[in-house]
Amino acid sequence: GSYACLGHCWGTSKHFMTEESSLSERRGCIRTADMPNTFKFAIEITRNPGMQYLWIDSLCIVQDSQNDWAQETAKRDAPVTIFD
Repeated sequence: GSYACLGHCWGTSKHFMTEESSLSERRGCIRTADMPNTFKFAIEITRNPGMQYLWIDSLCIVQDSQNDWAQETAKRDAPVTIFD
């Protein structure tokens, strides 16, 4: 299906991301209510043109795994990219 990709600046705030320690939790469920506003906004933008999926690098790539970084960034080629 079609998908969009969110590229965002982390700034100095606490990061909402996937790490080895949170991987099983992320695979189970990611509550929208727990997400930063940037992610919520990107979800809304993605739904409007009928995209099926939203790829958020800090959630879709295990941030403390070099292997996952290499594999996932090589696959990312979204037709729509949202930058914050």
